[in-house]
Amino acid sequence: MKIQTLITDTRKRLHETQKEFGKRFGLDESTICLYESGDREARYKVIEFCFDFLENWIECPRCKGEGWVKKE
Repeated sequence: MKIQTLITDTRKRLHETQKEFGKRFGLDESTICLYESGDREARYKVIEFCFDFLENWIECPRCKGEGWVKKE
């Protein structure tokens, strides 16, 4: 999986805009856009967050795709 795909998938699973996702890391939405398009190399903390999220969180079965819970 490409890093830009990883970032986009994570953001979309969180149901966040690029602006909201960027705010998590103190970044502008334009920076997230550049990360997702592959025009700029993503910061390690963003990549680490995305890998952790996809590896350790699952969709909440009661939230109909709107929420996530930590794997046990």
